[in-house]
Amino acid sequence: MRVLFTSYGTRPHFFPMVPLAWAFQAAGHDVRVVGAPAIAEPMREAGLLGQAVGRDADIAAFMASGAFRPKPPQPGETTEENLARFVDGIAPIAFLRCEGMVEETVAFARAWQPELVVYDPVTYAGPVAAQVLGVPAVCNLYGMVRHFRVESDSIWGTGLRPDYVKQFTRFGVEPLVNPAAWIDPCPPSLRWRPEDGPSSHLGDAPKHDMQFVRFNGSGSVENWLVEPAEKPRVVFTWGTTQEKKLGPEVVRFARQAIDAIAGLDVEVIVTVATTAQPDGGDLTDLPANVRTVQWTPFQLLADTSAAVVHLGGTGMMLTTAACGKPQVAITAIPEGIFNGERIAAAGVGPHLPQDEADTEAIRKAVKAVLEDPAYASAARDLRAEIEAQPRTSEVVRRLEELV
Repeated sequence: MRVLFTSYGTRPHFFPMVPLAWAFQAAGHDVRVVGAPAIAEPMREAGLLGQAVGRDADIAAFMASGAFRPKPPQPGETTEENLARFVDGIAPIAFLRCEGMVEETVAFARAWQPELVVYDPVTYAGPVAAQVLGVPAVCNLYGMVRHFRVESDSIWGTGLRPDYVKQFTRFGVEPLVNPAAWIDPCPPSLRWRPEDGPSSHLGDAPKHDMQFVRFNGSGSVENWLVEPAEKPRVVFTWGTTQEKKLGPEVVRFARQAIDAIAGLDVEVIVTVATTAQPDGGDLTDLPANVRTVQWTPFQLLADTSAAVVHLGGTGMMLTTAACGKPQVAITAIPEGIFNGERIAAAGVGPHLPQDEADTEAIRKAVKAVLEDPAYASAARDLRAEIEAQPRTSEVVRRLEELV
């Protein structure tokens, strides 16, 4: 069977799909990946075959406009209303990316003739190609605790946005309302449990749970990661997209968090984004017990840590959970807030809203996860729950049956 995976290229969107692509290949199927040019390097890291198509959208200009930046709830505004405003703000990005790659994605699909298309939740060129060919399209979720559908005109999925419908009608096909199936690597303990209403509007399509498999890219294991740490090792990371979403204040906040953690008797490991080099900005003259590292597959760091402190990114949360480590989430945007609340509910670590996370609060939270054995025990239980989820090979068998 020929299986086409589509993603617009950034690692947080593509990497959650990679284990399923590997499983299809291991089962003897022919796999290809298509995406905007940004997919080239992540695809190489994953060892998969494919093709860059179309063009990368000019997201930098969109980000610079401030339209994407999340805003705190306004007076009298509910959490749901704030979330709806956030989704309204990010929706145009998904459609810009689709515009940039949909023509060549459809052309590739027509030439290669896949029997199944697997797409990430906001790479709409994938379902468009599936509709053009008349083959099933399956959505591989990222693993975030609460999924919201950007293509819908409300967070409850009551209708479709006109810009989404337009991607299909240009090819003379009906818009895909629901995929043939959903794939969810989020473990049950972390899934959103609202007081009322659905956690997401996934329609009538079946949802297949799948074990989260750690993959954060390729890389070498440094000697210091193999050697036992002399002190408890705490990893601090702001992920790969927070700075784009929230601006340079992320780096300023990072410095505050680093100083807070370094005030404990620990070894601090800080992942430094390429946009914030350690020799400039707020990351100069760091305390002696702080080590900065450039791009390193995150699981290598989490595996050797006593705890991880992050800003609520889904990849950081799930990788830390799969490594069985306690974690502290300090959050400011809806995705992170939802993730952080579920981290706290699962007992694997505290959740701090960023506007309440001063030096004392951060230090207290990190000290707690290092000293209270309940956090470590809950983290081990969560890892066991992840390992008990259906393996990627089982999901492949289910999708074979679907096709």
